[in-house]
Amino acid sequence: MMHRVQRYFQVTGRGLLGLAYFVSGLRIIPEWDQTAALLADKGLPAVPHLLGIAAVVLLVGGLSVIVGYRTRWGALALAAFTVVAMVVFHDFWNMVGGERHDHLMMFLANVGLLGGLLIVAGFGPGSFSIDRSH
Repeated sequence: MMHRVQRYFQVTGRGLLGLAYFVSGLRIIPEWDQTAALLADKGLPAVPHLLGIAAVVLLVGGLSVIVGYRTRWGALALAAFTVVAMVVFHDFWNMVGGERHDHLMMFLANVGLLGGLLIVAGFGPGSFSIDRSH
């Protein structure tokens, strides 16, 4: 009985984790100019290229984790993206006051996402995945 529940929890968790990244990738497209301005404000070079790469990583990696196809690679790509995003955009150690607190909370939320991605990368997709059917 418990094994069946674990399988459904695993596929649901994997789907929710991938969905968070996939939707973020989708949002880049209609918000391209605003997101590009944010990257430029952080002093990043080659903003259009970086933004395009980010969109692809989020969309393809998110979909990979959701459907369970090349799941470990998708989770690792998203984990790498998350680490970069944490360091570049949530650098709470360079902030003070309420801004520091807000970015610390976002940093820690990303730590949780990173943990989930590493679990998926380490243990694989589990049941109900394309990888599992091969």
